[in-house]
Amino acid sequence: MANNDQNNIVSLDIMMMEFQRAYLFQRKFIRAYANAPKAKYDITFDEYLIMHDIAMATTDMASSDLAERHQVSKPAMTRLLKGLVAKQLIIETEGTDKRQKIWQLTPKGQEVDRAVTADERVNVKTWQDRVGTRRIQEFFSFLDEFQDAISDTHGYFPVEGGSITKSKEQHTDD
Repeated sequence: MANNDQNNIVSLDIMMMEFQRAYLFQRKFIRAYANAPKAKYDITFDEYLIMHDIAMATTDMASSDLAERHQVSKPAMTRLLKGLVAKQLIIETEGTDKRQKIWQLTPKGQEVDRAVTADERVNVKTWQDRVGTRRIQEFFSFLDEFQDAISDTHGYFPVEGGSITKSKEQHTDD
């Protein structure tokens, strides 16, 4: 959905500066906002998301499944999981394949997940009251649309800890 409006009043330089400002400040704000309520449980938002995925899973959650879901490398996920084990929030069990690690919440992990999830629901209700459901849905829809529109801008879309993937055109030439 490219906008080819000839009457654009915002220059490319201003858009570039706004992107840089958003990257520097909104990203940090969102990270701090997301992590703040979890600090009392000594976990980060990313750790909570992993724990919550394990808690909500209807099938066994292996390290590779979690890495793929969170778009991080397997070594990065291993570091996160080791941290949760050290905090006694998750335990490793054996899957049907003895080489595969399966993760479960400990009783302490279940308690923390329930408490943080309850806190998250309060946060989302506050957003809803202050901003409105429609605007929140539009915001998330726009983020998805924006990501889809620009993901191949540079011919690759790197994922944290992952490899740089070539664009579709480059794959066909190899």
